Amino acid sequence: MSDTDENEWFVLVHLNHKIKPLDRGDRYEDPLDDALQDAGFGELNGGGTAISDTGEITSSDIELTLYDLQNGIPFVIALLTELGAPKGSKLVVMNDENEPQQEIPVGTVEGVALRIKSDWLDESSPHAEEFNTLLDELMTQYTDDFELQGSWQGDDFSELYFYGASAATITNTIESSLKNYSFGSQCELRMITPVNA
Repeated sequence: MSDTDENEWFVLVHLNHKIKPLDRGDRYEDPLDDALQDAGFGELNGGGTAISDTGEITSSDIELTLYDLQNGIPFVIALLTELGAPKGSKLVVMNDENEPQQEIPVGTVEGVALRIKSDWLDESSPHAEEFNTLLDELMTQYTDDFELQGSWQGDDFSELYFYGASAATITNTIESSLKNYSFGSQCELRMITPVNA
């Protein structure tokens, strides 16, 4: 509840999603704002991206004002679930002092990062053509359970972020493809969403 209006609540949507700002707008912000305003439950105030010292996106936040907390919270949770919010995401309801009052877990999607050597992305690399072929192969397997939704390029290593209903399905899909490439054994896979959330 805010100091200025007892019928307004500030709610922070914390997304455990390694997604770029423009993609966040398309996937989450625009649908959230439209749906909240159409329902009369609230509106979107803005958003931001948390970035590590290496330039990797770690998470994103979206700021909401809700006019009806009782109905607005389940409405937002259902919409975020429909939009593909990953596990480890949450809603944070703020109090009058703009401090966290309540945290509500949200999200069912799981994520896996494919870690590769950055020089493979250079056209001069002997693995460049092979790697592009791998990406093309993986893209043909896109389903609701498997989709590349983000990436990060570091000095030595880079990562591709895959999301879907099951981390096991994502891992098995990538591993089955990696076996066919000479650099496959040099790649690493890691979970980017909580295992037991």
